[in-house]
Amino acid sequence: LNEKPDIFNHNIETVKEISHKIRHIANYDRSLKVLKYAKKTNKAIFVKSGFMVGLGETEKQVKQTIKDLLFVGCDIITIGQYLQPNKHKYPIKAFIHPDQFKMYEEYATSIGIKCVMSGPFVRSSFNAEILKNKALQTTKANKK
Repeated sequence: LNEKPDIFNHNIETVKEISHKIRHIANYDRSLKVLKYAKKTNKAIFVKSGFMVGLGETEKQVKQTIKDLLFVGCDIITIGQYLQPNKHKYPIKAFIHPDQFKMYEEYATSIGIKCVMSGPFVRSSFNAEILKNKALQTTKANKK
């Protein structure tokens, strides 16, 4: 943060209810505290987080995760399809339909997230420059 990045990113990775199964060391609530702290410092232009779906979460849990990220000050969110990295890792529970990703994106922007990229092939590092510019446009539009 002392380097004053355009975008500070720390991924929440998944919904709270599944987090302990996926993140063996990291912690959902601690990640929210990191994001909140990053926002409070005003050292980054934008604060960003990302998470995966397809791990067995419900729509209600995804919406709560989006609300949690908004509450701590996230400006940018990425939501992508979980893909099992190898046979020893947590299995895919569902392939999420693109329409569901679109619904998550619309929901997030409707409650105040400045920029959302949501889709089966979206990854956390997805086009950071595009995300920054989109968030800047939203910020400018909201100031008018």
